[in-house]
Amino acid sequence: MSVERVAYYQKYIGLSSDEKPIVDESVDISLLPGAEFYETDTNNSYVWNGTEWKLKSFSITQIEAHYAIRLENTDAAPTKITYIGEALPGSANGDPVWRIRKVTETDHPGWDPDITVEWVNGSDAFTSIWNGHAGYTYS
Repeated sequence: MSVERVAYYQKYIGLSSDEKPIVDESVDISLLPGAEFYETDTNNSYVWNGTEWKLKSFSITQIEAHYAIRLENTDAAPTKITYIGEALPGSANGDPVWRIRKVTETDHPGWDPDITVEWVNGSDAFTSIWNGHAGYTYS
């Protein structure tokens, strides 16, 4: 990919239900790669890549600061299991919008514990239900 210079900065703001601007010669809209659209109801930002709007990516530390987190610990020695669920603030526990991981810590007296981190069905997608976290398959 070659670097493109953006002649001027285009920034749009609206709701997720609003139609994002597109290149349309009939209404004289000319989007440049790098234009941004911010959804005020979801806090998602999109970037125009010259062809389509793509969700702007963030580092994991930025993402975690914006999610509600649920924890459940089971402390059955020598194995401790912690379930960590993340979803947008205000998400219901029964909505399929959670990213859930299972952290298993097995204690070995005199040695460092073994720690395993697994995701629901091996995926870090936001598609699980928190209420069912203990019954999922983790890998």
